[in-house]
Amino acid sequence: MHRLVAMHVFIGKTGIDDNGDFFNKSMAMHNIADNTKPTDKTESTFLIAAITPDRERSFLSNHGASHDICAGDVSEKWFDDQTSLIIDGYMLMSGGGPDAMYQAIEYGQKHDSEILFMPCSLSVIDSNRDHIEKITSAADALICNADEALAPYTNGQHRKRV
Repeated sequence: MHRLVAMHVFIGKTGIDDNGDFFNKSMAMHNIADNTKPTDKTESTFLIAAITPDRERSFLSNHGASHDICAGDVSEKWFDDQTSLIIDGYMLMSGGGPDAMYQAIEYGQKHDSEILFMPCSLSVIDSNRDHIEKITSAADALICNADEALAPYTNGQHRKRV
C-alpha cells in the first residue's frame, strides 16, 4: 500500500514495548502514519496465525492495547473523498473499538470516503450481529470469504446445513 499515492494512517493502539516499537518502526518504514498515542496501560496487541494445508486458519491473539482505543483517537483530518477506510472486525472485540469504528465511519461518510469492512471471522460476526448489520449497511464493500459473506444473513445452525 505504501507505493500508492494516497496517505496511509493506522488507526489503532500499541503499547510501550518491543512489539509496539517494532510495529511503529515498520509502519514508518512503509510511510504509514501512526498518529494515535501509545498506551502505557497494557502491552501491544499480538496475533499468531496458523494456516493448515487445507486452508483452515487458527489464531492465538492477545488484543492488549487495542482495548484502549477510543473515538477520540480518530481524526477527521484523515478523511477526504480519496480515503479508503478498511475496518477490521476484530475492533468489535475491544473495549473502545466499536466507538472508534463508528467515529471513523461517520467521518468517512461525511467526506465521501470509500468504506471497506473485513469481518475477519464467523465468531466476530456471531458475537456482534447488531454491530455487523450497521457496519455492513455503511460499507461500500466487504472483504471476506464466502462463509463470512453469508453469515450476517444466517445463524450458526443454518450455516452448518448449507
